[in-house]
Amino acid sequence: MKPDATKENFTYGYLRAYNGELDLGNVNFSSVPQGAFFDCKMTSVTLPDGITSIGENAFGACSNLEHVNSTVANDTLPSQLQSVGMQAFQQCTSLTKIIIPNLQNGEAIGLATAMFYGCTSLCEVEFGDNIKFIPADAFDSCGTVGDGMKIQFGNGLVNIMEKAFIGSKQTGIIDLSQCSELSNIGASAFKNVNNLTTVKLPEKTAGLRIGSEAFACPNEDKAPFLKTMGAGANPQADQIILPEYVTELGSGCFYGNTAVTSVQISSKIAYIGEYTFDGCKSLENVTFTGNQSAVTSIGDCAFRNTLTDASFLQYLTKLKVIGTQHIDESVEKEHNDSKNKGRKIASLELGGQGSVVDDAGQRQNNKKDKLVCGSEVFTNCVRIKNVVLPVSVEEVGSRAFYFDDSTPSNIETITWLSDNTSNAKRTIYSEAFRGNQKMTSLILPVNAKELEIQAYAFCGDKSLTKLSEDGGNILPQSLQSIGWGAFYACSSLKNITI
Repeated sequence: MKPDATKENFTYGYLRAYNGELDLGNVNFSSVPQGAFFDCKMTSVTLPDGITSIGENAFGACSNLEHVNSTVANDTLPSQLQSVGMQAFQQCTSLTKIIIPNLQNGEAIGLATAMFYGCTSLCEVEFGDNIKFIPADAFDSCGTVGDGMKIQFGNGLVNIMEKAFIGSKQTGIIDLSQCSELSNIGASAFKNVNNLTTVKLPEKTAGLRIGSEAFACPNEDKAPFLKTMGAGANPQADQIILPEYVTELGSGCFYGNTAVTSVQISSKIAYIGEYTFDGCKSLENVTFTGNQSAVTSIGDCAFRNTLTDASFLQYLTKLKVIGTQHIDESVEKEHNDSKNKGRKIASLELGGQGSVVDDAGQRQNNKKDKLVCGSEVFTNCVRIKNVVLPVSVEEVGSRAFYFDDSTPSNIETITWLSDNTSNAKRTIYSEAFRGNQKMTSLILPVNAKELEIQAYAFCGDKSLTKLSEDGGNILPQSLQSIGWGAFYACSSLKNITI
């Protein structure tokens, strides 16, 4: 159908009733208004290449719409677009292909949140080289179950915004190798993406931030999931290698990713956020690029339930904090009383799902039920045998190396290195090493300005026999305080000298 703009019947109300191929190519108009064709039944639409805007929900819920054409090319948006509204083509469930060409304004689609949300038949997407932004939720839940969605990114891409491809179905490979201006992969951008196995990053870029949960996979039924990531067209197989230009990893970036076995972390990253690799059950090898890592802090649950042996810790010479949760001693007393009627100390859900952060910055599962949580940085990492903490470390958070009876610890020795220069205060927070029943040796730093051991820090370490290099079990002279039950149930420890 080719409407005649000179006729009285050229109204959106009239056109909305049409259920075939709608050709507006010969009509002189500059924009498609908000909701103009919402929930219409046309099978294709051809738009003048000169239109400058498509309004919010303009073609939303057009479930029969298979093709969006311009007068220049099929399956292609008009090239003169200046702006596109939110949800412009959301839930067009028959749409199979879309090309977003070089637009007059390379930022035209930047605010088009959920632009193609729920287009479940979409199997091919192509971006022009001057498209700078892929909007938030743009392809949320898109793609076909069998073939997935093939994406060709443009060279000028700068920002993949939050949740851009969350829950979508892919062909297996996300190729960003030509995107030399890419600076941000937003929070949850590729979270829970089905069939994603490989991400090709640019050979070089000025700097790249990867947001929170960007590649997280909380649902194991989405496997196989990401296993290979690296720079260039042919990254090294079966490894996630974060190039030197990666400057930030958001919290939970890869959590629940059960396929990854090896990770190499950029030396520019100063903070490994909470839940970064939480539940990556196959992750064994963790290394860092360059000669010296910038890591100063490792967040809560960062390596929980992985296969790392934590040997990389000794090389993190700037590391100060391992876990940020600090359980108050009053809670410890309630939790460990003889009748066990106190507040519960809980484990956070995978990736921190459903948790909240209180006014003091402490994360809790449920404030109403008073479920307090530990940091669990290396909890249930059964391949850890010998822990060496660099001299730079100042804090080991509550339950950082905690194990319960359901997953026995294999940690045998803890050695916190000393030197003649560092004199910072050092704190072992409550339950930091609780439940390491095979641990025989604990060597604490002797050069601390102050040393504080909080409640139940080594509770249940029943094989512990050695507390100093000479075997005399002499605690460091810098010790300022020992908390309630710090060495409770360390049944093999015959004597301690303070």
